[in-house]
Amino acid sequence: MSSEFIDSFTRALNASSPSPSSARLDFDSEEPQPRDNIQASATKHALHALLVSFPSSQPLNAQQICNAVSVLSRLRFSVDSDSEEEALKHIVVAKVMVGLYTKALKIYLDQATEAEAEAEWWREIEHSELNVAWYLLQSALSFSLSLQNTRSYQHGF
Repeated sequence: MSSEFIDSFTRALNASSPSPSSARLDFDSEEPQPRDNIQASATKHALHALLVSFPSSQPLNAQQICNAVSVLSRLRFSVDSDSEEEALKHIVVAKVMVGLYTKALKIYLDQATEAEAEAEWWREIEHSELNVAWYLLQSALSFSLSLQNTRSYQHGF
């Protein structure tokens, strides 16, 4: 149930995030490149390889998010990077953000479902005199046993 809701809620985010095909890589130049250009080329290549590994229309799973964050943290981005590198970086960060948002939604919905089930259980207890009596009896016995254990520990028994 929550998975269907999350999918329908995040489908638009996944569809609107840019695809790797919108960022074109140029690795065809055979002329010698300065060291900064080689570094930028390696960064672009790593980002593009990462993007290709992502599913196109689904949010990232936890393993893919960890991998993307690891790759991003290892890369060295130059201050004067070109628009292509910026676009690739933007796409990767957008995909990671949608994946994290999806994961957070799932966690919150799972917790809300558990809280709702627990509230329903307490509601049933409250509306039945027999259940209230049974709960008070169990609580009194539990309290009595814990009090007895506390006294025996204090007296060294």
